[in-house]
Formats: sequence, structure tokens, C-alpha cells
Amino acid sequence: MPHDDFWDLVSKHVDVYRGYPVSTTASSLVLDNGKEVPTDILLAGTGWDSTIHFLSPEQKRHLGIPHHSEEDIQKDRMAWQTLTDEANKQITNEYPILARPILGNDITPARLYQGVAPLADSSLVFLGKVRLPNGFFGAEAQAIWTTAYWDGHVNIPPPEEARRKVAYMNTFSRRRYPLSRGDGLNFHKDLIWYIDALLSDVGLSSHRKGWWVDSDEPFLLNDLRDCRDEYLAKYNAKAVE
Repeated sequence: MPHDDFWDLVSKHVDVYRGYPVSTTASSLVLDNGKEVPTDILLAGTGWDSTIHFLSPEQKRHLGIPHHSEEDIQKDRMAWQTLTDEANKQITNEYPILARPILGNDITPARLYQGVAPLADSSLVFLGKVRLPNGFFGAEAQAIWTTAYWDGHVNIPPPEEARRKVAYMNTFSRRRYPLSRGDGLNFHKDLIWYIDALLSDVGLSSHRKGWWVDSDEPFLLNDLRDCRDEYLAKYNAKAVE
């Protein structure tokens, strides 16, 4: 939305196929009418549906996508429970106000680094799994983070540290918002913190207006308008037309 060429790009360079995706091959998306659509990159816009139907249970476990907890392999279930217990202890020590009962849930959270990247496959990202009060703002920041991640400018920590960070974020979300659904990350009152975390990973500023103005004016999508040029300048990259 903040880019001048957005609508021209969509109207002139997008082909529309109507059908329901049922599976994938190494180079295509298979629709329910049997048609195979050649595919280099798949962007799955599933809306509010947290399940991705064309992924098998094994793929969901591998990628850290929400699934029924009983589908977890026992070894993985125990490992994540240990990390969750550690995160619970750390969070309740740091924030005693969050030391309250939380509802059980039979759906696993999204086990994604920064709520975006699977720990087991760097060729995939899942955007929009984090619930924020401003979806456009979150989408823009996640797109910037993903660009840097696939450009090699964001490094995920070693596996054990990354798993601890994921467990901490998921546990904090459940304690901070105990009545919300547990299959994703919820940061309804933590938009600025989450945006700052993503842009900090990339090495960009959050484009705040200044400490005095920040307290009186909303944080708008347009505040990220300079991030593209800042990114290109920082990494000596060239814009892709």
C-alpha cells in the first residue's frame, strides 16, 4: 500500500486461477481440478484459517505450523515442554503480574522464529501468523525482515538458542493474552515492540517520529516509507524493478 507502483503491479502482472490447492510438486501447485500451476514461489494467503490444508501432518510438525498436540512425536513434545517450562519460570520471575493460570490448549503454537521463519527449512516463511492490531504495519515489517533473511542479512541463532527464543515468545504470548486462541502469536498491545524487534534484526531504525511526538501521535504504516531506501543503502543493494 505505501508503494506507488502497487496497483499497477497487481493489475498488469498477475494471472488468476480459480481452484482449491490440494498438493504441491517440486515445481508446481496442484489444484482440485487437476491443473498444475508452475510455481517458483508459493504465497499462501489463508486468511483467518490457521491450518494449511495441503500440508501433511508430518510437514506441519517439521515446519512448526500449528497442529494437534497429540500429533507431536513424543521426543519433540517433551523437548518443547521443557523449553516452555523454562520460559514460564523466566517470564513469571521477570513479570510477576503474568503469574496467573492459563487455559490448556490442544493446538500447538506456531513454532516460528520471530513468528515468521521455520527452524527446519530456510526456504519457507509464514507471514501473518502474528496477530497484531495493525495488519498492514505487521505485513510491511515482516516483508522487510523476510527480504533481509533471504538476502542473508538476518541470521537465526544456533538451533538450541533459536528454540529457546521461540518457546519464550510463544509462552509470553499465552501469558500476556490468556483468553486468546493458542495456535498463533498474539501481540495486540505490543505492536511497537514487535516491529522494533524485526527491524532491529535487519539493522534498520524503526522510524519513530521522536520521543515527544511518539507519545501523542499514532504509529502509521507511512512511517516505514523510508525503510526500502535505507535497506538498499545499508546493503549496497539494487532495487528490483
